[in-house]
Amino acid sequence: MAKSARLAPGGSTLAESLYPTQIGALRVPETQLELAPRQLAALKAARAAAWVHAGAASEAGAAMLPTAAERWRHVTAPDYRMTACAMRSQLADELQKEGSTTVGAAAIANAGSLAWETSAKQGEPPSPETIAHGTVRMEDHPDCSALLDKASAEGVVISYGNKARVKRTQFVDGAGEPLEIRLELQLVRGMRYLDLEHEMGHIRQLERFGDARPITGKVVRRDEIEERARDPLAVGVLTERERSIFEYHNRLDEFIRLAERKVPSPLLEECAEELDFWRRAAETAGLGHAGNLNEWAQRYFSDIPELEARCRELGLVLVPTTSRW
Repeated sequence: MAKSARLAPGGSTLAESLYPTQIGALRVPETQLELAPRQLAALKAARAAAWVHAGAASEAGAAMLPTAAERWRHVTAPDYRMTACAMRSQLADELQKEGSTTVGAAAIANAGSLAWETSAKQGEPPSPETIAHGTVRMEDHPDCSALLDKASAEGVVISYGNKARVKRTQFVDGAGEPLEIRLELQLVRGMRYLDLEHEMGHIRQLERFGDARPITGKVVRRDEIEERARDPLAVGVLTERERSIFEYHNRLDEFIRLAERKVPSPLLEECAEELDFWRRAAETAGLGHAGNLNEWAQRYFSDIPELEARCRELGLVLVPTTSRW
């Protein structure tokens, strides 16, 4: 299958033009990138966060960071998702390399908290084709109720909002002592059934860890007030690099599922584009390189090479740039 990709000036994909690990890529003049308005807003937000971290220095500057992160959160429409993901990952990588200052740690936390959000789309009316492809509204799919009932019976808290995502949050007291862990599946009413399947894939991934299941966030409770944990209480949360492995593995599984269903080509090409982005992110993070992250990936996601091979059998042009086990 020929994989299409959005192109940035110069012929490279938009993800390629924005993902390099050096934050210098954010210094390319905006006029040369020919970005849509919301893409341009996201780029400016990323630059603002980078400027704060670089130490341009004041309380007023530090106050810009939450605003920048919040602007990223709004860049979730499919046409802009690759841009937002690229800049979040790029900035988090740079900040981690340079050390965890207070501002840097906050930026990494804000970037990482979005890694498991799905670009959920509105589902289509029920028909034999939309049900078979998974593009039907999830509520109209014959398997939806049973799937959610099973998840709820297993302790998953199901909620509804404007984002689809999975969170495994640990709540601690002011001294860092554990209080509870909550696994939450957040859904968007009327979204596609295939987006629900994607989120359920993340829940299945967590099961691979047994008693060592990672948390995606940590919240401190003090006098009935809850706030995101900061260093040193924030230790033990899934890192941005680990998240990229999670997402790449889930995208491989999703591509296989959709290809075997013989979904329409535009849908499969969209899935292939997201998969390719997360492959690059995972390899940049350390997949296929000697080190602890690759050992971690091999321990918990040992089927990545087999899933990649199956994707190629189904027509995907997938060429890793790093080694596999």
